[in-house]
Amino acid sequence: MSDLLKAPNQRKYSDFRDFVVIILLIDGMLRVDEALTLRKTDVDFTACCATLRWEITKTRKPRIVPITKRTTKLMQELIRESTEFGSEYIFLNNYGERLVPNHFCHQLKKYADRAGIEKRVYPHLLRHSGATLFLEEGGSQRYLQVILGHANGRMTAHYTHLSDKKVKKNHDEYSPLNAVIGKLEKPRKIKR
Repeated sequence: MSDLLKAPNQRKYSDFRDFVVIILLIDGMLRVDEALTLRKTDVDFTACCATLRWEITKTRKPRIVPITKRTTKLMQELIRESTEFGSEYIFLNNYGERLVPNHFCHQLKKYADRAGIEKRVYPHLLRHSGATLFLEEGGSQRYLQVILGHANGRMTAHYTHLSDKKVKKNHDEYSPLNAVIGKLEKPRKIKR
């Protein structure tokens, strides 16, 4: 993931814009359509959240998605760079029109190639990865369900794939055996 973030040349407007979209897709775990149709008025830069209007969500239900201060600052910087276009949208192409998903998808593939990533990279993969990392870092599956906008937890579970390493670490920490006999703090010495 970090290699992908290094691929866009942030000195170019279009690459910086794509970098910000990638950050938003990971941080807010948005669908690409939801991100690219965000208007400036949809983001509360003080409260660090984005309001997804009902007409842009897959479920046709509005939702509020938290985003980090870092993401909001990047979005504000992007907005400052594109003020000359006078658009209500945040993510614009080089001509001041709203960025469309197909163009972003093409750009994302270009960055993946530049980063030497052989796995197929597409916008929804960033949503999946963000959700997985959210859980691996200790986030609640119930909160994740709300952030993703899923009606039930089964869909959320389908979108998240915990790594074997994290599952093992979590099991070692929370094994029921620890409650029964305690954690092994030091190696056992046996004289034979």
